[in-house]
Amino acid sequence: MSEPAVDEVVDHKVQQAVARNALHKIADIVAEEQRIDVAKQRYTVWMLRYGIVLMVLLAALVARYLGVI
Repeated sequence: MSEPAVDEVVDHKVQQAVARNALHKIADIVAEEQRIDVAKQRYTVWMLRYGIVLMVLLAALVARYLGVI
């Protein structure tokens, strides 16, 4: 058996390092997108919860102004 040439070994290690670096960058991008999605979900839930309460209070104020209540 002949051993691979030094250049082949170096090229292989460089390719591995580049691939590993690319995977880390992709993982960082995905993690950032997931963080943004969680923040959007929290904002949406907050708006649904407190937006409904705000709309009811606003409707009560309008009804009071119009003399319905």
